[in-house]
Amino acid sequence: MQSITPCFMFKSGGGEAVELYLSVFRDSKLQSRFPEAPAELVMANFQLNGTDFMLINGGPPCEPTMATSFMVHCDSQEEVDHYWDGLGKGGSYQQCGWLTDPFGISWQIVPRAFGRMMGEAKPEQAQRLMAAMFTMTKFDIAQLETVFAGN
Repeated sequence: MQSITPCFMFKSGGGEAVELYLSVFRDSKLQSRFPEAPAELVMANFQLNGTDFMLINGGPPCEPTMATSFMVHCDSQEEVDHYWDGLGKGGSYQQCGWLTDPFGISWQIVPRAFGRMMGEAKPEQAQRLMAAMFTMTKFDIAQLETVFAGN
């Protein structure tokens, strides 16, 4: 059982955010919502890829920042593309696999292959991987594998 639950605090618009997250994450479910109407959402509990989350519309003092982000580990380029497009549409894209969704929440869309390569890398390979990563917005696994191999 999960002992820490991340909680999104929004000024408003939480209902729309929950609907986006539930539509993008293939393994997701709404656990509770109060009240039931998404446009009037005050609080919701939901699960994304096996992780429990809570969302609260807290009024004007609640503005998300990049200081907190959520990392989505992806097994394939198709998965990277899915989350990149689904969460980023209407938001903004940053360097190194970071994006901000339309509600101001920051996400890191990272292929597991990058972590594997960095863990196996000799110093020169790690330098090449990092240099390649800094040229990317969305991660490109094939390009990373080419760089890792030294081609």
